[in-house]
Amino acid sequence: MVLSSSSLGTAGTIEDAATLFENGNLVEAASMFQDLPGKGDANAQLLLGKSYLFGTGVPHDPEKALHWLHLAAEQNDLHAQSLLGAIYLEGNGVGQNIPEALKWFNKAAHDGDVHSMAILGMLYRDDDWIVKDLELAHFWFSQAAHKGAPLAQQALGSMYLQGEGIDKDYTQAHLWFSLAQEWGPQ
Repeated sequence: MVLSSSSLGTAGTIEDAATLFENGNLVEAASMFQDLPGKGDANAQLLLGKSYLFGTGVPHDPEKALHWLHLAAEQNDLHAQSLLGAIYLEGNGVGQNIPEALKWFNKAAHDGDVHSMAILGMLYRDDDWIVKDLELAHFWFSQAAHKGAPLAQQALGSMYLQGEGIDKDYTQAHLWFSLAQEWGPQ
């Protein structure tokens, strides 16, 4: 059954809007998403932000995307926080802002987002964007690896194998490479 925004009225829920979206009614779903975020619904704010970011059902608008993603992120939505980190890291629709990217990745990682933990590990291991800090790289890779992130397990194994910021430890390297292989690519 395809729902329409007129049958849902303004009292629609995030689930109603998601149903519209899944059924291909992108414009109607976006319209409903625009009503819900203003009521403080973090999930709707995230979805509307992503819609504007990718131009799904609404015109591509990075400024509006950031507005809604910030509102969701400030309500501790991990996905919005991580997405903001990526947007500021890449300068996607905004000027690249590494301190702002680190702020959002750190917030998401401290709140338990494994993806953000692994990204922080990569950022601190490589010196492409920030000053290399292998101790922090090891910390964040360890956090993500212990939560089952294969790419972080592989990176941690590599750090142990090469003695990158830590003592070489072939046993630990083997352990982390084995776990990464067990889980497969992420």
